[in-house]
Amino acid sequence: MDAWLHVGMDEELKALDPRRFRRRLPLELTPEELALLEHHQTRHGSKRATLVAGLHALHAQPGTDEVAQSARDRDAATTEAAALRERVAELEAAAKRSTAKASRRDAAAAETKAAAAKDAAALRRQLAKAERDLALAKEDAAEWENAYAELDEQRIDGLRCPRCEQWAEPGEWATREATDGYLLIYHEACGYHQKSFTSVPTIMAYRRAD
Repeated sequence: MDAWLHVGMDEELKALDPRRFRRRLPLELTPEELALLEHHQTRHGSKRATLVAGLHALHAQPGTDEVAQSARDRDAATTEAAALRERVAELEAAAKRSTAKASRRDAAAAETKAAAAKDAAALRRQLAKAERDLALAKEDAAEWENAYAELDEQRIDGLRCPRCEQWAEPGEWATREATDGYLLIYHEACGYHQKSFTSVPTIMAYRRAD
């Protein structure tokens, strides 16, 4: 029965215009959640548009691996910059000592001073690059933090399963790809069921597969 219904549903979805396809879902909100939804509604124009924007934002949210890598790059750049500053200070001190002794040294002392100054200049360039990398790493980390803060405001913590009439958290969601570029989100504990005369559906929402 379910296999026959699945084939029929796929054919029905294929025949629908994706721009006109809609699925009505019951949604219960607490007063705090409703106030948050209405707050963001001013930017998106309607409650539906606000909820859809939240689903798209959840789908497009950055991965935790990228954020962690950005933090590691920032820490590595900080460590490298500190080491280079210390090395530059050491070389500058050596250059000053060479300058104090230059009057009592021969041409070899002058060459030593020049070499130390050359090394110090090269290290300054490395330090400047490390500081630029550190600034970029800090900017990336701030952008990720802002993105997570915005997504946290828009996240959905649960969808109501029409079959068991219970709230399903994101860890209990499963998806099945339709033939029209959408992913159907259903309650994994109840299995995948479409609406029919003899079966209550478990599909709670949908989103684009891309």
